[in-house]
Amino acid sequence: MKNKKVFIIEKSTELFLSYGVQHITMDDIATKCGISKKTIYKYFENKNDLLLYIIEIQEHKIKNTLKAFPEKYSNAIISLNMFFEFINSLFNSASPIIIKELKKYYPTIYIQLLKIKKAVILPFISENIKQGKRENIYKKNLNEDELSKSYDTILNIIFINYLSTNSNLDQQQAIGFLNHLFLHRLVSLKGLEILNLEHQIN
Repeated sequence: MKNKKVFIIEKSTELFLSYGVQHITMDDIATKCGISKKTIYKYFENKNDLLLYIIEIQEHKIKNTLKAFPEKYSNAIISLNMFFEFINSLFNSASPIIIKELKKYYPTIYIQLLKIKKAVILPFISENIKQGKRENIYKKNLNEDELSKSYDTILNIIFINYLSTNSNLDQQQAIGFLNHLFLHRLVSLKGLEILNLEHQIN
C-alpha cells in the first residue's frame, strides 16, 4: 500500500497539471483521492503547503533524472539533446494556465519553481559543456558560466512564451528553435559531424 501522503501528492499533482491551481479545491483533491478532506489536513496545512511539497518532489525527480544523463548516454551531444526532450516534456505535461496562476496567486511557490532552474538545470548545462569539451565535441574556448547564463536567458524566453500562449505547437517550436541555436553554438567540427550523423539516423 502506497504511503497516503505520497498518494495525495500524486493525485493532487495530476489535478493541478491538468486544470491549473486556482480552481482546484481541497474538496476536489479529497474526491480524487477517495478520502475525506480532514485526512488531507493531517498531512498538509493548506493548498500552499501541499504545493510546496509538490515542487520539492519535482525538484528531486528532475535532479535525479539529469544526474543519470552523463552515464546513460554515450556523449555530451546526445545527453544534451535528451535534456532538451526532457524539458520539452515537462512543459507539455502541464496546462499553460498553471504557471500563470502560480505567478499571480502563489508568488512564493513560483519563486521556488524558478529556483529549480538555478539549482538543478543550469548546473547540468555547465557540467554538460565541460563533458563536451573533454570529449572534443564542443569548442575548447567555451566559458561554462557565461553559456549557462545564456541558457538561463533562453529558459526565461521560453517561460515568457509559455505564459503568453495556449498553443502547444507554438511552445514546441520556440523551445526547439532556441535549443537548436544553443547546441550549434557549442559544437566543434567533430561535434558537428556527430550532430549531422544523429540527424541522418533520426
